[in-house]
Amino acid sequence: DARDAEPVPVAGFASEALGGEGLAAVNEACSEERLVRALADGRPWVRRNAAAALGLRADLSAGAIGSLWVGLRDAAGDVAGAVLDALAALAGADGQILVDALLATPADAEQGALRVVVAVGADAQGPLARALQAPMALVRANAARGLELLGKKVGDAASTALHEAA
Repeated sequence: DARDAEPVPVAGFASEALGGEGLAAVNEACSEERLVRALADGRPWVRRNAAAALGLRADLSAGAIGSLWVGLRDAAGDVAGAVLDALAALAGADGQILVDALLATPADAEQGALRVVVAVGADAQGPLARALQAPMALVRANAARGLELLGKKVGDAASTALHEAA
């Protein structure tokens, strides 16, 4: 049972949202594999803190990144939000993470990679522009949609700023 997962020896891991020091302690105490297993735990705080801790790591395996993509569909909003933040942090540091995720159906891309594109913001433009040259049409189409969403985000922000200035 996922609820019986091994405990993490950091106070509050299973009961509250941990911040910087707590997450650093989690990363010191736990292997990547242990945190990936925690993403499947029955308790939302455990999943949320595991995702947040993984997002602070510099070099995750493809399997760990794949587990985070799955976590975007978590029914607990705090967990899905932590997963989105983690993937945005990882993708901001390594744009290839985004490009790899563009090999998805358009519906899956809307729920996954494109949400991360918007969270990453302008730093996603370079990887998306490179993805427009990919040999697979699906990747090119999702990259174009990502650039469209980024343009809308920038346009909305500019429109809001102009409205507030008036």
